[in-house]
This record gives sequence, C-alpha cells and structure tokens, in this order.
Amino acid sequence: MNIAAGLTAIKSGFDISSTIAQRVKEGKLSPAEINDLLLRLREALLDSQSALNQAAEENRALREELSNNNWTAEIEKDLRYVADGGFFVRNSEQAAGTEIVYCPLCWGSDSKLVPLNPGSGTGHYYCSIHKASYETASYRERQRSSAVRLNRTRSKWP
Repeated sequence: MNIAAGLTAIKSGFDISSTIAQRVKEGKLSPAEINDLLLRLREALLDSQSALNQAAEENRALREELSNNNWTAEIEKDLRYVADGGFFVRNSEQAAGTEIVYCPLCWGSDSKLVPLNPGSGTGHYYCSIHKASYETASYRERQRSSAVRLNRTRSKWP
C-alpha cells in the first residue's frame, strides 16, 4: 500500500464519520448500521496506519541509502589509485603520516575499504578476501636482486 492509498483510506474514514454523524442527527441509525459503519471506519483507519508505516519504512531505507551514497562519494574523493602496486591509498591518511593500502577488488566490487595485509616484505601486500597479491616495483626489484645473489652463491659451491 502506498501513501496515496493511505490518504484515500483517511478520506474514507472521514466520509464514514460524516455519515454516522448525519444519520445520528436524523435519528435514522439502527444498531446494526452503527456496527457496520464503525467496522468500516476501523478498517479505513488500519489501512491508513499500514500505509503510513510502510511509507515511514521506505523513507528510512531511502535515507540510509542516501547516507551510504554520501559516504561512498566522500571516500571516493579521498582515494587515490597507486599504479605502482595496483592498490588504493587515502590522501587524508597520507597527509596525517599514515599509509594504509586498500584492496582495489574490495572497493570496486562492494565499495568496502579493506586494508591489504603486509606480505613478505616492504611493498608486498595481500588481500585475504580475494587471495590476491600486490607488489610494488621496488619490491619486485629487491626480489630479483635476492634471487641473483642466491644464484651466484649457489654457483660458487661445487
């Protein structure tokens, strides 16, 4: 039931109450008619109450959705994509001296800010939800350098 139906029910209630008042004034109202009109009046009032409750719930849901959309828009303004690593950071956190990196998959699919877990070294991060790794160029270079050193060490052994 929508608001228009609720308003129609209220109008019906007023019409019924006017009918009752008129019939009482004329002295042409039997007890059976009174009961019937009062029953119709109660139904109209219940219909209007139901419509108003539904409208209030819809209003609450729309306000919550609007609030969520405003929050998401504020976060989007603050987010910056870091191509070297493929993750997001918040400008406000960096300005405050904190650097938390966020999963681009979590943000892209659900608009959730999920911090990435530190991996096996600086510049390596991991999303536990998506099981995805993110690495910066400096991390990859350190890994290559370590592998080269390890290979040199191994080649010196007989």
